[in-house]
Amino acid sequence: MTFHSPQVTVYESLLYSAWLRLPPEVDSETRRMFIEEVMDLVELNPLRHALVGLPGVNGLSTEQRKRLTIAVELVANPSIIFMDEPTSGLDARAAAIVDENRRTVVCTIHQPSIDIFEAFDELFLMKRGGQEIYVGPLGRHSTHLIKYFEAIEGVSKIKDGYNPATWMLEISSSAQEMALDQHWSYWRNPPYTAVRFLFTTFIALMFGTMFWDLGSKVNSTQDLFNAMGSMYAAVLFLGVQNASSVQPVVAVERTVFYRERAAGMYSALPYAFAQGPDRASVYFLFKLQSMALYSLCDDWI
Repeated sequence: MTFHSPQVTVYESLLYSAWLRLPPEVDSETRRMFIEEVMDLVELNPLRHALVGLPGVNGLSTEQRKRLTIAVELVANPSIIFMDEPTSGLDARAAAIVDENRRTVVCTIHQPSIDIFEAFDELFLMKRGGQEIYVGPLGRHSTHLIKYFEAIEGVSKIKDGYNPATWMLEISSSAQEMALDQHWSYWRNPPYTAVRFLFTTFIALMFGTMFWDLGSKVNSTQDLFNAMGSMYAAVLFLGVQNASSVQPVVAVERTVFYRERAAGMYSALPYAFAQGPDRASVYFLFKLQSMALYSLCDDWI
């Protein structure tokens, strides 16, 4: 917060904070020495006798008010300082507070420079919705963070000299997440694969039980119709199941296809040829499973 009494000076703001928040056993001379130290740290000495004023009207600028806010908290000698989104020009001073005073600073920050980012000891990275992405130490030159993300399959390597903070945000963006989801869409998508295997197994066992040994009992036209009907129902059920289970995956990939086709990356025909072998390999394995289960029902058709 950058709200301060507009009719007091910078020095008076710090003086009031020190007298009201420091322990009673701290004498007045120590309080004044502490105030001077803090003013030097946040570079407010040239403004010590300036009125705070009203925001946007007179007095201190927005950046100076933020420095004053930090100074007001520092004179209380806290062990932990919380900052909410310090802006450009204030980040370097926040890092200096950590280095020179050995205080713990906890702050929210968006796209910091490489120097400021590497001044932090630990990082708590979150995405929209509050989901945790990374929690832990950064390491020297962000080595721990980089090693963690580069170990994830599908994540591009960071370029030499690139800002780790910018790279971190790029690889954790929604577009990158969609690309990874597409990469893991088939065998690496447990719900998709499990539904297909379980449904195929259930249908095979159900039809095998219903039409057990039907092939050896074709004694009339009705028996032949029953056998033909069982084959029709099996093909129908498995076809509907395949279509319903693959639809969510195709819906995601279709959005990516529309965007990439609009960008001129390829046309519809190469995309269809590229997807064909992938789909065929998956369908072939499921059909092998169906045939193996149906064959357990010896000569049922």
